[in-house]
Amino acid sequence: MTVATREPWNKAGAQTDSHRCCSGCYAWLPLSEFPRNRTRTAGVSAACRDCHAARRRAANDEAWLRTVELLGGRCHDCGTDLPIALHPHPITSWARHHRGAGKERKTATLARMIYAMGVDAGRHWMLICANCDLVRRHPGRACPR
Repeated sequence: MTVATREPWNKAGAQTDSHRCCSGCYAWLPLSEFPRNRTRTAGVSAACRDCHAARRRAANDEAWLRTVELLGGRCHDCGTDLPIALHPHPITSWARHHRGAGKERKTATLARMIYAMGVDAGRHWMLICANCDLVRRHPGRACPR
């Protein structure tokens, strides 16, 4: 038998065995809206999937912006400074190998790896924009910027 408690934290009177209050948006949601986490007592995370994704997205964006700032903040070839258009380009064979060894790493993982290198990152990596990357892959053309 499920009994809804009426305490200050449960003003909606939600069924506590099938619903949970999200620690991010404070909405009472069914347990199916929370990612599984077996280390927690209820078996689900404290934040709902949407709040967890928003927090992860914000952390990834912050890591990327710190990395762009560390590498100079501008395209090496044309000088554009739009962070969304920039991506790290390996200069040394060490960087090419650690980029993912034939497969691309996720941008956030690569950004954290480069940022952890500190000031030494500039020796192994440079920023180029998407247009300049295409120009490098197809010689004989110029960057439209």
